Amino acid sequence: MSAGDHGIEQVGSLQEFFREELTLAFQRTGLETSEETEAYLVHLLDGYLRVDADTSQELGFEKPAALLLEEAMSSVGDRRIEIYRRLGDASLYNCGFFRERLTRKIGPEYYQQVGRTAYRSLEEMMGFKQPGGIFHAIYRELAAKFDEVVEALRIFGAKPAPSDPFAALTAGFYPLATFKD
Repeated sequence: MSAGDHGIEQVGSLQEFFREELTLAFQRTGLETSEETEAYLVHLLDGYLRVDADTSQELGFEKPAALLLEEAMSSVGDRRIEIYRRLGDASLYNCGFFRERLTRKIGPEYYQQVGRTAYRSLEEMMGFKQPGGIFHAIYRELAAKFDEVVEALRIFGAKPAPSDPFAALTAGFYPLATFKD
């Protein structure tokens, strides 16, 4: 039997897979984003798929969100931009894929607010650093549509029905990395 006999479709790359699945999730939620923001999200998902113990701290998963926010607020220049980006991206990812795990001490609404704040701060900083630049526009859109993107990621990451032949491929797909509470 070939892969096609089981309903499994090959894709050329993980980025192609992420783009197709994000498009479907966006359609289901009625979310419209720019091509640039969609590309940013595709690259974010592709990068987080490759997270290991060494890179999880670098991405912001090993520190409580409040400490990352404090570090971002007290940093300057490119370091400040990098920390806010990590904070916004990790908040978006965790709220979209691991919402249930964020309810232990603080709750997902806090993390969504932190994510919106991080992207809003990035929008402002990029507005000064590169006015009208692509990242200025991407961070503006992510700040404005944070909750809608989270919902699309939740749909994207929803467990498929057991009868779905694709379920075996997506099981264990996402790294189990979340903020420390």
